[in-house]
Amino acid sequence: MKNLFIFILISAFIFAQEEKKESPIVQAAKKTGKYKFQKGIKITNDKLKSSSSSETEVKETKEEESGEKILSEEYKDSKGRTKEDWQKMIKEAKENLAKWESKVKELQSELNKLTNDYYSWDDVAYREGVIKQNMDRVTRDLEKAKEELEKAKELIPELEEEARKSGALPGWLR
Repeated sequence: MKNLFIFILISAFIFAQEEKKESPIVQAAKKTGKYKFQKGIKITNDKLKSSSSSETEVKETKEEESGEKILSEEYKDSKGRTKEDWQKMIKEAKENLAKWESKVKELQSELNKLTNDYYSWDDVAYREGVIKQNMDRVTRDLEKAKEELEKAKELIPELEEEARKSGALPGWLR
């Protein structure tokens, strides 16, 4: 038992004396000269408000007491679009989808009403001359609206895929 305690004590002492090895990434960064470590950096809400992307536009904002310049970044995707641009595009696509969904429901209810009228009227001339023509018109409009609805449904996944390919952050589309 005493030997085990001594062995553990010596092992702990040896491991404590070993130098901390740096990761290969840190070593490579030091070789390229891009490794900069600063002690005492203060993280504030102003610094956290920026988000990340593939391309950045750097603006100098202010200087700290130590004289170092702090850089804030306005991020853009590979095509130069910002978070606001993507949010505007996805909002328009969702509004377009909602518009066509409501149009299809409206036309479908109108077609149902006309179908009921068609079968409830005894006057054949009125049925064929007025109601049938309205039914045909509404049916054509309904088919066009369904096609537009399908296009609107396909647009949102296309926008998401385009955003992914251009380097936009996933949170930008919410």
